[in-house]
Amino acid sequence: PAEVLPPGLPPQAVTMLLDLCERQLSIRYNLLMPIGSSTAALGVAGTIGMVLLGILSASAFGAEYGLGTLRPILVRGVGRLPYLAGKFLILVAAATAALVLAAAAAALSGLLISKMAVPPPNYAGSSGSWNEVALSFVRVWAAMSAFLAIASSITLLTRSTAAGMAVSLGCYLFEGLFIRLMSTAFSWFEKVGDYLPMHNLTALARATSNLGGPPGLTGDGI
Repeated sequence: PAEVLPPGLPPQAVTMLLDLCERQLSIRYNLLMPIGSSTAALGVAGTIGMVLLGILSASAFGAEYGLGTLRPILVRGVGRLPYLAGKFLILVAAATAALVLAAAAAALSGLLISKMAVPPPNYAGSSGSWNEVALSFVRVWAAMSAFLAIASSITLLTRSTAAGMAVSLGCYLFEGLFIRLMSTAFSWFEKVGDYLPMHNLTALARATSNLGGPPGLTGDGI
């Protein structure tokens, strides 16, 4: 309410602050709704999923070399490419199922909460749609699949579970820090960082949606 604002503010500033508060309340309220909950869950699942896929891919592909079980399998007549492609597709299917379950669980919880939550004053309704949730799902899925391909390739090249895990997770977790440090030292490196793989995969997996605030305000403004 306007009564809690500092005294002496000009009317225009009071109006702007109240409008900003209404926008933020609308965004946070829509985060509790099925569409907002699903979109937020996909963003979190994409971040956690890439870390898990880095570990799983290194274990799935590197263990064959570490345990010496790849050669006996290939001797039986199984081609190297079909065998590795089968493992890759299994991991992609597992990641897809995990994303579907995460989105469905978030939507169900949002549906239950929506029955109890009280909308903020002057709430205009959500302008988000399930099409945006589907687009966020595709973006997160594509980023996870691409990261899985990179992590699997690193493991196959190094033929080591530990090396594959360390390189893929190290690039994913510390590439952003590396870009910031190099951009601080060399201004031209900021443009180079835009072409690095993990930077682009993270941007692709950043699920965003119009969470129902006034026009022009999205979830990125939280």
